[in-house]
Amino acid sequence: ERKYKEHLRCPECHVVVVGARGRLARGIIEKLVSLGENVLAVARPVRCGIISVPRWFAELMVKSKGRGMNLEWDGGDVTIPDSLSSFHNAKAVIFAATSSPDHEVCINGKRNGPRDVDRDGLANVARAAVQF
Repeated sequence: ERKYKEHLRCPECHVVVVGARGRLARGIIEKLVSLGENVLAVARPVRCGIISVPRWFAELMVKSKGRGMNLEWDGGDVTIPDSLSSFHNAKAVIFAATSSPDHEVCINGKRNGPRDVDRDGLANVARAAVQF
């Protein structure tokens, strides 16, 4: 238990937020930043091979740098286990991803239903998180 608590205070560690493009994730990320946590946001690329950071996150990155915090953005798709490699030095992983029928996945065709994201995606994230 002591080692666990020490890990939670790890200054070089971060909290990973998966599904970072959504409204729920935005609220979580903003709260983590207000608590002084380093954050690694993970979200699907908007288009095949193109990772873009939302404006709100870029603004938060600039503000947090001045406070000595580290915010990063990384591409990853919960339906593609090999794309989930961002969990090194994570002290916590928050799953905020959800399926959205109108969002096309750029790899493996359209794998975006509740079963693919909400069930299998959560299992993929849990397996990836345990590896680190």
